[in-house]
Amino acid sequence: MRVAQGDLNSARVRVWNDRANSETYYNMAWDGGFDTDEVTYDWWYADISVGTQPTILYYFFELNDDPDNNTTRLHRKMTKP
Repeated sequence: MRVAQGDLNSARVRVWNDRANSETYYNMAWDGGFDTDEVTYDWWYADISVGTQPTILYYFFELNDDPDNNTTRLHRKMTKP
């Protein structure tokens, strides 16, 4: 995920597995190896297990900027055939 440079303190992804009726939180990490822009952007990533069975995964990103007490949530849906 691309965000403004230095804007986040932490981030995580909440994934809801429709087949298993379960939720999992994945912590995101700053991707220093991919982040080649030292001024404008930071890149964050998470490795998410999608399993072997067909399912629908719903997810949202929780982006935290602790000094300002701001939390932003972005919702999406992905389908695994």
